[in-house]
Amino acid sequence: MPRCRSWRPTRVGLQTPQSSAPGTDRRQWRRCRAKVEPGQVRCAECARALVEHPDVEVRRMVAMEVDVSRQALEVLLCDPDALVAACAAQTAGARDAEGGARVGQD
Repeated sequence: MPRCRSWRPTRVGLQTPQSSAPGTDRRQWRRCRAKVEPGQVRCAECARALVEHPDVEVRRMVAMEVDVSRQALEVLLCDPDALVAACAAQTAGARDAEGGARVGQD
């Protein structure tokens, strides 16, 4: 069975006002290896932790990912930070132009 390939914020990472990019600082991020369904790259727990992350830069990075799940994208479309919501809208628009969501991501 495939494993999650995402980085998950640690307690320190969630308490830091501006965190480093995922995977760059082991005090703030740890690798997740939870089992996921075939075709998925991120488990639900990691997705939730990233879309709810206090640092807007982290949420913006997730919003711009090509393979972000539809559920995560829907949350980010309503983000209180206008730039995060705009990035999510741009990703959703590009996905619509391609003909819908990617297989296995939703």
